[in-house]
Amino acid sequence: MQLLLIKLSPTPLLMIAVSWAARRWGPGIGGLLAGLPLTSGPISIYLSVEQGPKFAAAAASSSLLSLTPIAIFSIVYGRLAQRLQMPACALCGLGVFLVSWYLLQRLTLPFWQTWIIGVLAISLSLICTPKN
Repeated sequence: MQLLLIKLSPTPLLMIAVSWAARRWGPGIGGLLAGLPLTSGPISIYLSVEQGPKFAAAAASSSLLSLTPIAIFSIVYGRLAQRLQMPACALCGLGVFLVSWYLLQRLTLPFWQTWIIGVLAISLSLICTPKN
């Protein structure tokens, strides 16, 4: 029961802190804090304690690889939002997210390759997502 409470309490507390920071210092700071691994970091520690370091390493690698479908969604949604209504943008973004997620989950890559793919995906999304 104690481990369950330890698992459940950090994430809501961190999100409350991020919301408070966004109200106090603006959405830029809130977005920056929300992008940090505030929730995935503690979860990785729990996985390592419960399931072992090998399992936690595989989960961390998958987390990095999962940045790619998120980045693709952001690019597609941002580009389409300039021309289409929100429901169409969301459906198209969700479609490319699901297809890319499906294809990427079939890969078995070493950690360094998932790291490179994750960094490239986030970098491309920063470059390709419209600024306004």
